[in-house]
This record gives sequence, structure tokens and C-alpha cells, in this order.
Amino acid sequence: MIKRLGWVSVFGLLVGSSVVGAQEPETDEAKLLGKVTDATTGSPVLGAFVGIQGKKWGVTTNDDGLFLIEGLSPGEVSISIEQLGYVDILQTVQVGRDSGTVEFLLTPDPILMEGIQVVMDRFKRRRLSYPYAHQLVEADDLARSPYPDLVELIASTSFLRPFPCPWRILENTCARVRGQTVPVTVYIDEFPTPGGLDYLRSVQPQELHLVEIFHSKSHVRAYTKAFMERTGERPRALMPLWY
Repeated sequence: MIKRLGWVSVFGLLVGSSVVGAQEPETDEAKLLGKVTDATTGSPVLGAFVGIQGKKWGVTTNDDGLFLIEGLSPGEVSISIEQLGYVDILQTVQVGRDSGTVEFLLTPDPILMEGIQVVMDRFKRRRLSYPYAHQLVEADDLARSPYPDLVELIASTSFLRPFPCPWRILENTCARVRGQTVPVTVYIDEFPTPGGLDYLRSVQPQELHLVEIFHSKSHVRAYTKAFMERTGERPRALMPLWY
């Protein structure tokens, strides 16, 4: 099951740091370089969450399905891997200072994938019924995002430009819409969320599956992977956009 946990982008982890001055002394710390692939197609799985059993943090896989976890103790470690549309796995591996690349296979869950597609089709029909401009940030772009929070991602990819709110508005962060500075309404998993864009500063893009940005209504709808999993298992009606 997809859980909300601390996310660390794997891209920064896979960039080697330069050594300045004398070489650092060797340590007993181990690392795990892994590759996550689709067990059916053999394709790399982007954006899978890789964690260590008992820890509340993890990393995500890049476009090549690769991840790197450092600072481990040599020996056995239990690795959990989760990705929307696949069966979760828990696998024990042996790690050392140089364990090579360990491959992990994820098995697709076709019933869940079908349910998620039903939900995505409903999202699409609802957007098509909206007569004004809108933008999407989809799962792959969210997984690849180099930005630490959703507000920065929205600022870089959409027509909404975050801007300090005037003193008469209680929120700190507004947006420029049609030449005016206005608060932005935010929905997380179909529910209105107090705090608007200020709340989104606590949301990391890798936690999400889809973000919808609606221009004239000045609002953002974001959907977590946990929501997509629940709704894919039991598709339900969506709230109209004018709510």
C-alpha cells in the first residue's frame, strides 16, 4: 500500500561529490545501488519509493529505475518498494561497501491499473467540461521534479505565479491572475485544504500522482498516490469543479 512518507530525490544522491584536499579515510559504512524494473516488460520503473523497513524515509527511482541508499551498516537489510499500479515488495538483501547493482522486480497489478485508468478518464472528462484554460502536471514529471515543494514546481511550469498576498488577505502566498493578486484555493484528494498555496509548501512533488491547475478559478487540485490507490480499487464519483 502506498504510504505518505519522507521522500528524498534519488537524482541528487546519484551525483558524485568532488573530493577536496586529502582523501577521506575509509569507513565501514555500506551502500545499496539498486534497479527497479517491471517484472513483465523489463522496463525501468520511474518514481518508485524505496525504503528501509522500520525507517520513515526513503528515495525514489530515476528514469533508469536506479536508486542509491548510503550510510547503511554492512549485512542484511530489508528493502520495501512501492509504486502505484504494482504489488508492493519487501526483500532482504546483503549490502557491503561495494555490492554491485541489485535488481528488484515489481509485478503489475492489472486490476488496480484498470481502476486507476477509470479514475483518470473521469478526471479528463471533468476537465473537458471546464470552459477555461487549465494545465496538468502528471506522474512522470512529478517524479522527476528537482523542486523541494509543489509551489516551486507550479511556479516553474504553470501560468499561476505565486506572489505575496496583500495585508488584507490572511494567507501569505497568493498568485497573479488577470493582473490581480488573489488567494488560490487548493484541493487535496478532492477536499478543500485550508492555507492554499501555503499548505502546498509542505507537499513534495514525488508524493503526488497528478496536479490540475485551473486558471480563471484560481485553484489547484492535487492527488496523492494513496488517494489514487484507494479510488482505483473502488472508483467513485468526482466532485464538480464549481464546488
